[in-house]
Amino acid sequence: MSAEAAVIGRDPAEIWKDSLEDGERRLARPASVLAATGLLGGYHVTLGLLALVVTTGALATVMPEVAAHALAAIAIVGNIAGGVILVALLRRVQAAPETAGSP
Repeated sequence: MSAEAAVIGRDPAEIWKDSLEDGERRLARPASVLAATGLLGGYHVTLGLLALVVTTGALATVMPEVAAHALAAIAIVGNIAGGVILVALLRRVQAAPETAGSP
């Protein structure tokens, strides 16, 4: 069953309660699990930056260096904008139960 199917047709208060329980469960994980998650997240970001640097270097060999760096800057700005949009959406989702009168 998809996550969307698990939400459709349910009472918003029930969804909110399940979300709180899931958050409490995640926060109660052992420190070793939290550290491993953070380490993997750090590797993910590092590999993404490495891919960007390698791609920029490769592009600089076939096009003007300034253009290659401009493309890299556009990619960085796009990633930052995507992160900001994600945070804004998450805040909106978190605020939705309050505006709907849920606990």
